[in-house]
Amino acid sequence: MHMVIRAVVLAANPNEALDKARTAFEQLTENQNPFDYFTMFDEEGSSVSGKGRYGAVKPCLRIATKAGKAMLDEGMAATKEYFLENLARIKAAITRYTPAELFEEAPAVKPDQDALDLTLFKHYCYQVGKYGGGSIWLYDSDGSGIRSLRQLDNVLGNYGTPIPAGEEFYIVPADVHF
Repeated sequence: MHMVIRAVVLAANPNEALDKARTAFEQLTENQNPFDYFTMFDEEGSSVSGKGRYGAVKPCLRIATKAGKAMLDEGMAATKEYFLENLARIKAAITRYTPAELFEEAPAVKPDQDALDLTLFKHYCYQVGKYGGGSIWLYDSDGSGIRSLRQLDNVLGNYGTPIPAGEEFYIVPADVHF
């Protein structure tokens, strides 16, 4: 599967932002964990990833711009939506089944057609708790998943340290495969 993730990096210029994001993406694909590979949108040549899959996507945007803020908001919204979808599935399963049924991944009686597939219950729990991979769309310059608005505020606040003169935040997308 493919998805477009984004790295939020502090840099002096777009080229430096691309380099810092590339380093973060390399960490996310090292030993194929959590992603197999990435293609940034400043790269040419692939017909199955990056521009070849998604078309022309801006390879780097200042977060202070309307387009940069939109890309940031889109990434956070996707992370939250996926979290809430999985949380709803977990709640439904907990309401409907006993702990023993959830553990065994099998209902005591034959479920109706609308029943949640219990073999996926633990998968949904795993997705809610993940720190990276297919459930997280935003990452910081270290390749750490940004899983909440609080974490995003910490990143954009530079973890309480002053932002160096001449630097600003950029958002850099990459197509990843997992």
